[in-house]
Amino acid sequence: MRVVGQRFCLAMVLNLTILPSAIAQSEPGAGRVVHQTSTDQREGLQSRLSKRRSDRSVCQKQALERGLSGRMARRFTRLCLSGLPVPKPIRPAQ
Repeated sequence: MRVVGQRFCLAMVLNLTILPSAIAQSEPGAGRVVHQTSTDQREGLQSRLSKRRSDRSVCQKQALERGLSGRMARRFTRLCLSGLPVPKPIRPAQ
């Protein structure tokens, strides 16, 4: 009984590995559609990443203009990127 179960599991694993390649060979247009979608997704991801990189550099420049450094600059950049309101610093009276 145990041998039957092992052979059944082996047959299922082999079937799952062979099945996608059999479908791709039987339908010649299916592979191109998937590739085209992944290319579009990759281009969209690259544009979002480049936009985020440029937004980050703008926020970092604003932090430098405000004279922030270290942890305060990182916090300012994080808030700036998130779109949350950036609080004005409270400076003690001198």
